[in-house]
Amino acid sequence: MAELFDIAFYQFEKVSAVNITATSDASPQTVVTMTTPSLPAGDYNIAYSFQATHGTKNQPLFFKTGGTFSDAAYFSNSAADADENVQNRLYGFPKTFAGGVITLELLMYKTTGATVIDFADVIVSRVG
Repeated sequence: MAELFDIAFYQFEKVSAVNITATSDASPQTVVTMTTPSLPAGDYNIAYSFQATHGTKNQPLFFKTGGTFSDAAYFSNSAADADENVQNRLYGFPKTFAGGVITLELLMYKTTGATVIDFADVIVSRVG
């Protein structure tokens, strides 16, 4: 019988205080990236989180994952009110992985206005 620590793997990468300067999806900015060691086949949880401080309201920040498990399209968020300019996001999804190295990136761009990423994390953990 496998013990918990026979399968447990957890790795994350964190950055803080990143100014978003990229302005199009043609050349997004890599905010944070992580490369794992070679991993065995199994089920993994892939996650990211970030907090963004928007300079003004109604100017969206576009983001998606890149690397081994790239998102097909960009998602967005923005401040709807000038008094509520801090937005955060946490998202995770399970993946069955055949084994090998996982690269995970958080890509962002903003067409207009200023945004600072207060912190951003990418996380890979084995769950089975």
